[in-house]
Amino acid sequence: MDLFEVIPTNLFTILTSKNRSVYADSLLIMRKAFKENVLIDKEVLTNELINELHSNIFDIDVKADEDPNAATSYKDAVSLAKYIIKRLADTGWIDMEYESEDHLVEYVSLPPYSVHFINIIADLTNNEVKEYDSFMYAMYSSLLNADGEYKDYRYTALNSVYEKMLEFEDSLKTLFHNLKRHYTNLVSLKTVNQILSEHFDSYQKDVIMQIYLPLKTKDSITRFKGSIFTILMKWMRDADIIDSMAGQALVQAKYPDVDSAHAGILSKINYIVDKLTDLEELVDLIDKRNTTYVSAATDKMSHLLNNDKSISGKLTKIMAKVATDLQNGYESSLDVTMEVLQLQKQQVLSGESLFTRAQGNFETDDSGPGELTYVDDEVANKLTEAFESETRNRFSHQNVINFMKEQLNDKESVNSNELQLSSIDDMILLMNAFMDAYDDKLFYRMKLEHGQVINNDYQIPNLVFSKRRN
Repeated sequence: MDLFEVIPTNLFTILTSKNRSVYADSLLIMRKAFKENVLIDKEVLTNELINELHSNIFDIDVKADEDPNAATSYKDAVSLAKYIIKRLADTGWIDMEYESEDHLVEYVSLPPYSVHFINIIADLTNNEVKEYDSFMYAMYSSLLNADGEYKDYRYTALNSVYEKMLEFEDSLKTLFHNLKRHYTNLVSLKTVNQILSEHFDSYQKDVIMQIYLPLKTKDSITRFKGSIFTILMKWMRDADIIDSMAGQALVQAKYPDVDSAHAGILSKINYIVDKLTDLEELVDLIDKRNTTYVSAATDKMSHLLNNDKSISGKLTKIMAKVATDLQNGYESSLDVTMEVLQLQKQQVLSGESLFTRAQGNFETDDSGPGELTYVDDEVANKLTEAFESETRNRFSHQNVINFMKEQLNDKESVNSNELQLSSIDDMILLMNAFMDAYDDKLFYRMKLEHGQVINNDYQIPNLVFSKRRN
């Protein structure tokens, strides 16, 4: 079926017009009214538009819509709100109807396609992180109940698991492509703060906490796959169960005859079994892409920290200016610098403070330049390889493990305030430990609490690392 046999051809014109922002807000207001009422009174909706849009309602340029009635005056909020409703009706977003012939009260109704599109707009504009839908647990629970107490719902359960599997696959593919988007976004980040914000505020919240963490822990495929396979294989091998499910499918008019029902049921069981295996491979690809992103973020942050000299250069210029002013008897620049940078003046007087430095005597040798010490090429190559290896492996997985062992030591747990972060290398090791904590093979685990803490001038999430029990 052609798309525009289902929806009006001018449906999206309001979202491409000059007034698109006001129309988009109006659709969300209408969605709220749809959620709260079975019948939406046109007058009530008019008042809702006036109250919610406030002054934005006066931003509408009626002539920009090329409306036939553009010459009509729309000076007050009521007439503008009614114009919005009329415009939504003309483009097919809403329909107008009367409850009955006896009551001439006009109501607004939403066609099915309009409800779908408005919900999509609401999801795109909602900044809240959507909670993870426990796909594997939901599929297992549905099959378990149908295999036990509710045997008459076996076909319904199978069909529900089939639909859930399709949704689960879409969710994992979306996660896979979302990881690529975050990885690509690293190219445009220019400072360490931007990388930290992207990593902790966006990547962790939108990716790790939303899908990746539940997928690797409480709702993992490995945890429920065996139980799901057991139930489905039991049904497939039992002819009476298949016959019963076929009868249930025929009652629901899902298939034209018994043979088609048998074939459809077996096809769905095979699809679910095969798809779970395929999705395990997709999860492995997600793991690799996640590792690639973390490695790229760490490398770029390390590069910026080692090569960005802008801050040190600015501080050097500030200190030079302060020193020059002090020599000329001006202390105003020092006072401003201390106030802005929150510096404190410290002075120490000791027995070594009052002395005259001795003049050094330098002897010169006119014998010419000295001979360079010969270094064997093989020795030089080994020294170079050792240096490169040490630099490359500074943030290796084993060094991350050693770092966490030093942090926990003889403690059962340690929080962000107790971590020993003495250098930027420790900060980078902490970031790697943060990501590796979701691996249940490690000796430690991590819990992410609310808020941020300051540790040695580093602002980090409120974390609790603890040792796993044997």
